[in-house]
Amino acid sequence: AMADSPEGSAMITADTYGKVVSALSADGAVDEAVLLLRAMVVEHSFTPNLGTFDDVAKAASKDGSKAESVLQVLTLTKAAGYELDTIASAEAGRSLLASGLVAAEQMGNVALGLRLLTAAAMAEGCAPDR
Repeated sequence: AMADSPEGSAMITADTYGKVVSALSADGAVDEAVLLLRAMVVEHSFTPNLGTFDDVAKAASKDGSKAESVLQVLTLTKAAGYELDTIASAEAGRSLLASGLVAAEQMGNVALGLRLLTAAAMAEGCAPDR
């Protein structure tokens, strides 16, 4: 519907898309939020802020049955140009990795969980507990 406006998607900014994605996530419409997030990154070459990715991943991980959606969000995060090894420097990045960790546990994927913990430990300003 947004792309059907008179000016098309040219007048719709990345921030507007991001707010719609976050609102969909807050309403529990995780599948729709992932689809719109994918459109932002793949079709429009937008780079949403980490908070947008975090909103979708958090909603998906809380659902309990959407672990695959969390993995899609992590994939889109990388496709948007973020590096998993550095996003934990920001609060939204740590939260995104935490959602990934929850999804890995839900899927029984220990290797993914360890990879995400390693990414969190490698970020500047996030020294692991010793």
